[in-house]
Amino acid sequence: MDLLRAIWRILAGISKAITVLVPLLFVIIFFAALSVSVSENAPKPLPDRAGLLIAPSGRLVEDRTPLEPLEALFADELAGET
Repeated sequence: MDLLRAIWRILAGISKAITVLVPLLFVIIFFAALSVSVSENAPKPLPDRAGLLIAPSGRLVEDRTPLEPLEALFADELAGET
């Protein structure tokens, strides 16, 4: 009878270890992948005398022309205003 209890305790311990370690392993893998992806996508530093190029398209306006809601819903472009 003691042998069965010992086997049961071992199996219960293994079960508890699996329920704790598997999610912990997934969290560790997730954060490792996240840190690698963030470090690889770091932008290159700009030169000291860099300029900003802005290339607007369409008519340059202060306020866009108001559209009817249904017209705006089905329009392919918003009247080409920037």
